Amino acid sequence: MSLPEAFPLEDIPHIEASPDDYRLLERVPLTKSDATFPVTLHPPAGDERPFVVADVETTGLDTEADSIIELGLVRGEYSPREARITSITGALSRFEDP
Repeated sequence: MSLPEAFPLEDIPHIEASPDDYRLLERVPLTKSDATFPVTLHPPAGDERPFVVADVETTGLDTEADSIIELGLVRGEYSPREARITSITGALSRFEDP
């Protein structure tokens, strides 16, 4: 599976004709290849704990027949006292059977 490099502008008339058939997603800037880390979201509270969020996309739910097609990981720091994420310290995204 290869992803287009740019939005297919020639498809706009089809999208306008049937908007319920489409969903536009915007890439999170932190997933771009030129993103630099860490990214501070809130001032540190002093009680930060590290966390990792994993997102796994598969071709189905059968572990014998289906496969992983995308793996995404985001590493950051979370303040329990403030109940919020204070920084994102890294991200990784891999496609096609990572």
